[in-house]
Amino acid sequence: GRHMKYNPVNCDLLVAASSNEIYRLNLESGQFKEPFSLSYSGCNKLDINPLHQLLGCGGDEASCEFYDTRLRKSVAKLDLTRINNCLDTKMDVNSSITALKFDKDGLTLALGTSLGHAILFDIRSSKPLIVKEHQYSVPMVDISFHNYTKQVISTDSKIVKIWDRSTGDILTNIETPADINDVLCVNDTRGETGMLILSGEQSKLMTYFIPQLGPAPRWCSFLESI
Repeated sequence: GRHMKYNPVNCDLLVAASSNEIYRLNLESGQFKEPFSLSYSGCNKLDINPLHQLLGCGGDEASCEFYDTRLRKSVAKLDLTRINNCLDTKMDVNSSITALKFDKDGLTLALGTSLGHAILFDIRSSKPLIVKEHQYSVPMVDISFHNYTKQVISTDSKIVKIWDRSTGDILTNIETPADINDVLCVNDTRGETGMLILSGEQSKLMTYFIPQLGPAPRWCSFLESI
């Protein structure tokens, strides 16, 4: 398996793997269901749209396929090689999607690629809204939305970029002393904060507080006075 996603609506655990199938295990009944079949082999990332349960499956061959989980069938496919006119570093069939996230608005999709692109789409169109290139040409490890400040947080193994989702303007970059494996934006009872916790190729977690991104979490509010 390469990635897992839980669907709380029907208690299905979805598992992406190197084959052309998305395996489904129902945690209520304890039984495997008939898998979803993809048009390509090798799915790296899964995400479920929070509004209408559309399942996004991003993986090899620069492809992202979308399943209606209610009808259990593929409804669309996005091929990133068809948007090469918008990219400085061109995608081909050997490229892949390594990060995928739907926004809470139900319409915005963020994709990260193996060549270091961060791309925003409106799911109603195959034309990208914004393309950011990280310049390191290493795979994206995570991409997420920070709705409190309307920013996008895109991460590869070398750097975290925080940028405006409407204009693409950079708020800040975070370069770390070790390669990055994952990133978490800390939430508290108020919602999203300005603290990021990064895991990487070292024994300690890397913690960063960005005041422009949001307030400090309540359990470490003293950071705002430093």
